[in-house]
Amino acid sequence: MLGAYSNLELLIAFNKADLVDDDSISLAKKYSEIGYKTVFTSAVEKRGIDDLQDLLNNEITVLAGLSGVGKSSLINALEPGLSLKIGEVSTKMETGKHTTRYVQLLPLSGGGLIADTPGFSRLYLPTDMKREELRFLFPEMTEIQNECKFSSCLHKQEPGCKVKENVELGLLPKWRYDNYLEFLEEIIAQERKF
Repeated sequence: MLGAYSNLELLIAFNKADLVDDDSISLAKKYSEIGYKTVFTSAVEKRGIDDLQDLLNNEITVLAGLSGVGKSSLINALEPGLSLKIGEVSTKMETGKHTTRYVQLLPLSGGGLIADTPGFSRLYLPTDMKREELRFLFPEMTEIQNECKFSSCLHKQEPGCKVKENVELGLLPKWRYDNYLEFLEEIIAQERKF
């Protein structure tokens, strides 16, 4: 979503496919259905690495994600000669440990560059994002929102909201609408601070 805020092309890589369960497969399918490119990868089993490489060739790519999801391991699988340092997932907290400490822009043998970035433990929205901008970052809502009664509809409480109507009819995924509302509340709370 934040990539869309910066007009970036997004690709969701479901890494650690060797540990995948039905919920992960279902989630990937849901994201594909609403228009996102998805790929399953396993740095350990070298699964999906060729598919990922094909998608990254001649591009400038930034890997972003939680600590411990295997960003550096994926780069090592794409470019074994780089031998980036990788860490273990904490057995006590079951979260990733920060291994990458700074952003590195690295060349890919298929052309292009890839940036390894430090992981994060929580997603933060840009502090300058306005509540009216959020609705444009959910591609599955874009066309439908033009049919809302009000052009400034936030898809929360407004009458004649086609987005809410489509969610109620099961035409838009409720889980994405719930994500939208969660982000909207965060933005509104952020605006109140300033």
